[in-house]
Amino acid sequence: MRKILGFLIALFAVVGGSGFLYTNVFAEKNQGTANTLGAAQFASTFLTHYFTYQKEKRVFDSIVDYTLLEDKRRVGSNLVSMRVISASPQKVTQLQDNYMSAQLLLELETVRKEESKSGNVTEKAEHEVYLSSVRLLETENGFSVMYYPSLQPFEKATDVSSPLPPKAPDKETEEMKSFVEAFFRSYFAVEQPDELSSFMGSEAKKPTPMKGEMEYVKLSDIQAHSMDGSYLVYATVVARRPGSNVEIPLSFEMFVQVEGKKFIITDFTN
Repeated sequence: MRKILGFLIALFAVVGGSGFLYTNVFAEKNQGTANTLGAAQFASTFLTHYFTYQKEKRVFDSIVDYTLLEDKRRVGSNLVSMRVISASPQKVTQLQDNYMSAQLLLELETVRKEESKSGNVTEKAEHEVYLSSVRLLETENGFSVMYYPSLQPFEKATDVSSPLPPKAPDKETEEMKSFVEAFFRSYFAVEQPDELSSFMGSEAKKPTPMKGEMEYVKLSDIQAHSMDGSYLVYATVVARRPGSNVEIPLSFEMFVQVEGKKFIITDFTN
């Protein structure tokens, strides 16, 4: 399964008129200290902005004032506009500590251009319901988006929330920590992907490094989960822009294996 790297997102905008539907589905949430209601509100606001598009502006509605998240949204030339009519939280699953998956039903209105055989161009509006899922991490600075949100037609959607594999023993996580720290020091500093080869498995795609655009400060958290001879690793790194004292927490995900007597990364997406 292709894992998508999520960078920190801080939402400053609040969508006027966007209602939140809270049903008894939240009674099913896992026990824990995670702010599931706050996650639902954040996800609803974020997705409402994320899936809003206006052709005349030729851009999507801004979702943040400042973000490190590359915008991967693309639309066809016939799309005139897209807006979220409603974003109704259905389930927030606490996967691990303050790491959550939020599922919402989205009612979207899309307006597309259609050209008839005679050459006449008209605009057609459609209303459709989708199930969207987005994974979030709550920190002291607010919520972070860990993945790009998924979007599936509701009638074809399946439950995309899944429990995490069992947590690796503390001893194994601690042994892995120095390797992960060394990787991120290089990842933030080097210029070329090949300079990360010593950390990567032979079949792994080498990530594009940060090239000094952000400076590594420290590894603030690492959590590893055992998976059939490998580890699913979530790491939170504190970084800052050159010349700035503002520290920014960034979240990463990777798969790590033991090869011989050393660790290697088999999957890392930036």
